[in-house]
Amino acid sequence: MGLVNFSVLLLLGIIWGSSFMFIKVGVAELPPLLVAAGRMGIGATFLLALLMVQGKRLPRDGGLWARIALMGLINNAIPFTLIPWGEERIPSGLASILNATMPLFTVLIAHYWTADERLSRAKLLGVAVGLLGVLALMGTDVTDLTRASTQGELAVIVATACYAVATIFARKYLHGPEPAVLATGQLATGFIFTLPPILLTVRPGPAAPSFPALASVVALGLLGSGVAYLIYYWLLRRINATQMSLVTYLLPVTAVFWGAALLGESLGADDFLGLGLIVVGIMVVMETRFT
Repeated sequence: MGLVNFSVLLLLGIIWGSSFMFIKVGVAELPPLLVAAGRMGIGATFLLALLMVQGKRLPRDGGLWARIALMGLINNAIPFTLIPWGEERIPSGLASILNATMPLFTVLIAHYWTADERLSRAKLLGVAVGLLGVLALMGTDVTDLTRASTQGELAVIVATACYAVATIFARKYLHGPEPAVLATGQLATGFIFTLPPILLTVRPGPAAPSFPALASVVALGLLGSGVAYLIYYWLLRRINATQMSLVTYLLPVTAVFWGAALLGESLGADDFLGLGLIVVGIMVVMETRFT
Protein backbone atom coordinates (compact mmCIF):
# COMPACT_ATOMS: atom_id res chain seq x y z
CA MET A 1 0.00 0.00 0.00
CA GLY A 2 1.46 3.35 -1.01
CA LEU A 3 1.83 6.41 1.20
CA VAL A 4 -1.08 8.30 -0.40
CA ASN A 5 -3.50 5.41 0.04
CA PHE A 6 -2.36 4.86 3.63
CA SER A 7 -2.79 8.57 4.43
CA VAL A 8 -6.34 8.53 3.09
CA LEU A 9 -6.99 5.34 5.07
CA LEU A 10 -5.72 7.12 8.18
CA LEU A 11 -8.16 9.99 7.59
CA LEU A 12 -11.02 7.51 7.23
CA GLY A 13 -9.99 5.86 10.50
CA ILE A 14 -10.07 9.19 12.33
CA ILE A 15 -13.54 10.01 10.99
CA TRP A 16 -15.04 6.62 11.77
CA GLY A 17 -13.28 6.46 15.15
CA SER A 18 -15.06 9.64 16.27
CA SER A 19 -18.38 8.13 15.16
CA PHE A 20 -18.47 5.85 18.21
CA MET A 21 -18.52 8.90 20.48
CA PHE A 22 -21.28 10.57 18.43
CA ILE A 23 -23.31 7.35 18.54
CA LYS A 24 -22.98 7.17 22.34
CA VAL A 25 -24.21 10.75 22.71
CA GLY A 26 -27.08 10.13 20.29
CA VAL A 27 -28.43 6.93 21.86
CA ALA A 28 -28.48 8.56 25.29
CA GLU A 29 -31.67 10.30 24.14
CA LEU A 30 -32.74 8.72 20.85
CA PRO A 31 -33.67 5.13 19.92
CA PRO A 32 -30.96 3.29 17.94
CA LEU A 33 -33.21 3.06 14.87
CA LEU A 34 -33.64 6.85 14.80
CA VAL A 35 -29.89 7.37 15.16
CA ALA A 36 -29.30 4.99 12.25
CA ALA A 37 -32.03 6.48 10.07
CA GLY A 38 -30.98 10.04 10.81
CA ARG A 39 -27.38 9.22 10.00
CA MET A 40 -28.25 7.64 6.67
CA GLY A 41 -30.88 10.19 5.71
CA ILE A 42 -28.58 13.15 6.36
CA GLY A 43 -25.66 11.46 4.62
CA ALA A 44 -27.75 10.58 1.56
CA THR A 45 -29.16 14.12 1.33
CA PHE A 46 -25.68 15.64 1.53
CA LEU A 47 -24.32 13.36 -1.18
CA LEU A 48 -27.37 13.82 -3.43
CA ALA A 49 -26.94 17.60 -3.18
CA LEU A 50 -23.28 17.16 -4.09
CA LEU A 51 -24.23 15.14 -7.17
CA MET A 52 -26.76 17.77 -8.24
CA VAL A 53 -24.21 20.57 -7.90
CA GLN A 54 -21.84 18.55 -10.07
CA GLY A 55 -24.57 17.93 -12.64
CA LYS A 56 -24.44 14.15 -12.19
CA ARG A 57 -27.31 11.66 -12.10
CA LEU A 58 -28.08 8.47 -10.26
CA PRO A 59 -27.94 5.27 -12.37
CA ARG A 60 -31.06 3.77 -13.96
CA ASP A 61 -29.80 0.18 -14.18
CA GLY A 62 -32.16 -2.04 -12.16
CA GLY A 63 -29.54 -4.72 -11.61
CA LEU A 64 -27.07 -2.16 -10.27
CA TRP A 65 -29.71 -0.75 -7.94
CA ALA A 66 -30.38 -4.24 -6.59
CA ARG A 67 -26.68 -4.57 -5.71
CA ILE A 68 -26.61 -1.07 -4.22
CA ALA A 69 -29.69 -1.86 -2.13
CA LEU A 70 -28.09 -5.04 -0.81
CA MET A 71 -25.03 -2.97 0.09
CA GLY A 72 -27.30 -0.47 1.84
CA LEU A 73 -28.75 -3.29 3.91
CA ILE A 74 -25.56 -5.11 4.96
CA ASN A 75 -23.22 -2.12 5.16
CA ASN A 76 -25.60 0.48 6.58
CA ALA A 77 -29.08 -0.43 7.78
CA ILE A 78 -28.09 -3.49 9.84
CA PRO A 79 -24.74 -2.40 11.35
CA PHE A 80 -25.81 1.25 11.79
CA THR A 81 -28.68 -0.03 13.94
CA LEU A 82 -26.82 -2.79 15.78
CA ILE A 83 -23.89 -0.63 16.90
CA PRO A 84 -26.06 2.09 18.54
CA TRP A 85 -28.13 -0.68 20.12
CA GLY A 86 -24.92 -2.20 21.44
CA GLU A 87 -23.61 1.14 22.68
CA GLU A 88 -26.70 1.52 24.87
CA ARG A 89 -25.20 -1.40 26.81
CA ILE A 90 -21.40 -1.04 26.53
CA PRO A 91 -18.89 1.87 26.39
CA SER A 92 -18.12 3.42 23.01
CA GLY A 93 -14.42 2.54 23.40
CA LEU A 94 -15.21 -1.14 23.90
CA ALA A 95 -17.51 -1.08 20.86
CA SER A 96 -14.69 0.33 18.74
CA ILE A 97 -12.29 -2.40 19.92
CA LEU A 98 -14.77 -5.14 19.03
CA ASN A 99 -15.27 -3.44 15.67
CA ALA A 100 -11.52 -3.78 15.13
CA THR A 101 -12.05 -7.50 14.53
CA MET A 102 -13.28 -6.75 11.01
CA PRO A 103 -10.04 -7.92 9.28
CA LEU A 104 -10.41 -11.30 11.00
CA PHE A 105 -13.87 -11.75 9.50
CA THR A 106 -12.70 -10.34 6.17
CA VAL A 107 -9.84 -12.80 5.73
CA LEU A 108 -12.08 -15.77 6.53
CA ILE A 109 -14.83 -14.68 4.15
CA ALA A 110 -12.40 -13.61 1.42
CA HIS A 111 -10.87 -17.10 1.38
CA TYR A 112 -14.16 -18.57 0.15
CA TRP A 113 -15.42 -15.61 -1.87
CA THR A 114 -12.36 -14.31 -3.74
CA ALA A 115 -9.65 -15.82 -5.92
CA ASP A 116 -6.71 -13.67 -4.78
CA GLU A 117 -7.03 -13.56 -0.97
CA ARG A 118 -6.42 -17.06 0.35
CA LEU A 119 -5.98 -18.36 3.88
CA SER A 120 -2.57 -19.53 5.05
CA ARG A 121 -1.38 -21.08 8.30
CA ALA A 122 -0.12 -17.68 9.41
CA LYS A 123 -3.49 -16.08 8.72
CA LEU A 124 -5.31 -18.84 10.62
CA LEU A 125 -2.96 -18.27 13.55
CA GLY A 126 -3.74 -14.55 13.38
CA VAL A 127 -7.48 -15.24 13.42
CA ALA A 128 -7.05 -17.51 16.46
CA VAL A 129 -5.07 -14.86 18.35
CA GLY A 130 -7.64 -12.22 17.45
CA LEU A 131 -10.49 -14.38 18.70
CA LEU A 132 -8.63 -14.86 21.98
CA GLY A 133 -8.61 -11.10 22.20
CA VAL A 134 -12.39 -11.01 21.78
CA LEU A 135 -12.76 -13.60 24.54
CA ALA A 136 -10.51 -11.51 26.79
CA LEU A 137 -12.69 -8.47 26.13
CA MET A 138 -15.93 -10.28 26.86
CA GLY A 139 -14.58 -12.09 29.94
CA THR A 140 -17.33 -13.80 31.93
CA ASP A 141 -19.97 -12.24 29.66
CA VAL A 142 -19.53 -15.14 27.24
CA THR A 143 -21.15 -17.47 29.77
CA ASP A 144 -24.37 -15.45 30.20
CA LEU A 145 -26.32 -14.33 27.14
CA THR A 146 -28.94 -12.66 29.33
CA ARG A 147 -26.56 -9.89 30.40
CA ALA A 148 -27.11 -6.55 28.72
CA SER A 149 -23.36 -6.16 28.22
CA THR A 150 -23.12 -9.56 26.51
CA GLN A 151 -25.94 -8.67 24.15
CA GLY A 152 -24.33 -5.32 23.38
CA GLU A 153 -20.99 -6.96 22.61
CA LEU A 154 -22.56 -9.57 20.36
CA ALA A 155 -24.53 -6.88 18.50
CA VAL A 156 -21.31 -5.03 17.67
CA ILE A 157 -19.60 -8.26 16.58
CA VAL A 158 -22.48 -9.10 14.20
CA ALA A 159 -22.33 -5.55 12.82
CA THR A 160 -18.60 -5.96 12.25
CA ALA A 161 -19.15 -9.20 10.35
CA CYS A 162 -21.65 -7.32 8.16
CA TYR A 163 -18.98 -4.73 7.36
CA ALA A 164 -16.58 -7.50 6.31
CA VAL A 165 -19.15 -9.07 3.98
CA ALA A 166 -20.01 -5.66 2.52
CA THR A 167 -16.38 -4.76 1.82
CA ILE A 168 -15.81 -7.91 -0.21
CA PHE A 169 -19.20 -7.60 -1.94
CA ALA A 170 -18.51 -4.01 -2.99
CA ARG A 171 -15.09 -4.84 -4.37
CA LYS A 172 -16.48 -7.76 -6.40
CA TYR A 173 -19.81 -6.45 -7.62
CA LEU A 174 -19.94 -2.64 -7.49
CA HIS A 175 -17.75 -1.53 -10.37
CA GLY A 176 -18.45 1.31 -12.78
CA PRO A 177 -20.32 4.11 -10.97
CA GLU A 178 -18.18 6.69 -9.24
CA PRO A 179 -17.85 6.74 -5.42
CA ALA A 180 -20.37 9.54 -4.83
CA VAL A 181 -23.07 7.67 -6.77
CA LEU A 182 -22.51 4.39 -4.92
CA ALA A 183 -22.36 6.09 -1.51
CA THR A 184 -25.55 8.07 -2.19
CA GLY A 185 -27.40 4.97 -3.36
CA GLN A 186 -26.41 2.76 -0.46
CA LEU A 187 -27.22 5.37 2.18
CA ALA A 188 -30.58 6.16 0.58
CA THR A 189 -31.59 2.50 0.34
CA GLY A 190 -30.30 1.84 3.84
CA PHE A 191 -32.48 4.70 5.10
CA ILE A 192 -35.51 3.21 3.34
CA PHE A 193 -34.89 -0.18 4.99
CA THR A 194 -35.14 1.43 8.46
CA LEU A 195 -38.48 3.18 7.85
CA PRO A 196 -40.85 0.18 8.36
CA PRO A 197 -39.36 -0.85 11.73
CA ILE A 198 -39.36 2.80 12.86
CA LEU A 199 -43.05 3.19 12.02
CA LEU A 200 -43.83 -0.06 13.84
CA THR A 201 -41.75 0.37 16.98
CA VAL A 202 -40.64 3.95 17.66
CA ARG A 203 -42.90 6.29 19.65
CA PRO A 204 -42.28 9.98 20.50
CA GLY A 205 -40.47 10.54 23.79
CA PRO A 206 -41.70 12.80 26.60
CA ALA A 207 -39.12 15.50 25.81
CA ALA A 208 -37.40 16.78 22.68
CA PRO A 209 -33.80 15.62 22.20
CA SER A 210 -31.08 18.02 23.32
CA PHE A 211 -28.81 19.94 20.96
CA PRO A 212 -25.80 17.62 21.61
CA ALA A 213 -27.87 14.54 20.71
CA LEU A 214 -29.19 16.09 17.50
CA ALA A 215 -25.77 17.53 16.59
CA SER A 216 -24.23 14.09 17.05
CA VAL A 217 -26.65 12.57 14.54
CA VAL A 218 -25.89 15.38 12.09
CA ALA A 219 -22.14 14.77 12.52
CA LEU A 220 -22.70 11.05 11.93
CA GLY A 221 -24.60 11.84 8.75
CA LEU A 222 -22.26 14.42 7.26
CA LEU A 223 -18.89 13.05 8.37
CA GLY A 224 -19.35 9.43 9.43
CA SER A 225 -21.55 8.64 6.43
CA GLY A 226 -21.39 11.27 3.68
CA VAL A 227 -17.70 12.17 3.63
CA ALA A 228 -16.54 8.80 4.96
CA TYR A 229 -18.21 6.78 2.20
CA LEU A 230 -16.79 9.01 -0.51
CA ILE A 231 -13.38 8.11 0.89
CA TYR A 232 -14.37 4.44 1.35
CA TYR A 233 -15.29 3.88 -2.30
CA TRP A 234 -12.32 5.90 -3.52
CA LEU A 235 -10.03 3.57 -1.56
CA LEU A 236 -11.79 0.36 -2.62
CA ARG A 237 -10.71 1.06 -6.20
CA ARG A 238 -7.07 1.31 -5.17
CA ILE A 239 -6.54 -1.37 -2.50
CA ASN A 240 -7.90 -4.87 -1.88
CA ALA A 241 -10.60 -5.81 0.63
CA THR A 242 -8.18 -7.10 3.25
CA GLN A 243 -6.04 -3.95 3.03
CA MET A 244 -9.22 -1.89 3.30
CA SER A 245 -10.02 -3.58 6.59
CA LEU A 246 -6.79 -2.12 8.02
CA VAL A 247 -8.88 0.95 8.85
CA THR A 248 -10.08 -0.91 11.92
CA TYR A 249 -6.56 -0.70 13.38
CA LEU A 250 -7.17 3.00 13.70
CA LEU A 251 -10.70 3.15 15.11
CA PRO A 252 -10.02 2.11 18.73
CA VAL A 253 -7.25 4.69 19.17
CA THR A 254 -9.52 7.56 18.17
CA ALA A 255 -12.65 6.18 19.80
CA VAL A 256 -11.00 5.38 23.14
CA PHE A 257 -9.45 8.86 23.24
CA TRP A 258 -12.75 10.67 22.65
CA GLY A 259 -14.64 8.32 24.95
CA ALA A 260 -12.23 9.07 27.79
CA ALA A 261 -11.83 12.79 27.09
CA LEU A 262 -15.46 13.75 26.51
CA LEU A 263 -17.62 10.94 27.88
CA GLY A 264 -15.63 10.00 30.97
CA GLU A 265 -15.33 6.36 29.91
CA SER A 266 -12.54 4.16 31.18
CA LEU A 267 -11.26 0.76 30.07
CA GLY A 268 -9.73 -1.90 32.28
CA ALA A 269 -6.67 -4.11 31.91
CA ASP A 270 -8.75 -6.86 30.24
CA ASP A 271 -9.88 -4.39 27.59
CA PHE A 272 -6.34 -3.39 26.69
CA LEU A 273 -5.22 -7.03 26.76
CA GLY A 274 -8.01 -7.87 24.35
CA LEU A 275 -7.11 -4.95 22.11
CA GLY A 276 -3.46 -6.01 22.10
CA LEU A 277 -4.32 -9.59 21.10
CA ILE A 278 -6.67 -8.36 18.36
CA VAL A 279 -4.02 -6.02 16.94
CA VAL A 280 -1.39 -8.79 16.99
CA GLY A 281 -3.82 -11.15 15.31
CA ILE A 282 -4.64 -8.60 12.62
CA MET A 283 -0.95 -7.91 11.99
CA VAL A 284 -0.36 -11.64 11.47
CA VAL A 285 -3.42 -11.94 9.24
CA MET A 286 -2.40 -8.93 7.17
CA GLU A 287 1.27 -9.98 6.97
CA THR A 288 1.66 -6.25 7.64
CA ARG A 289 4.10 -4.37 5.49
CA PHE A 290 3.90 -1.25 3.38
CA THR A 291 5.28 -1.17 -0.14
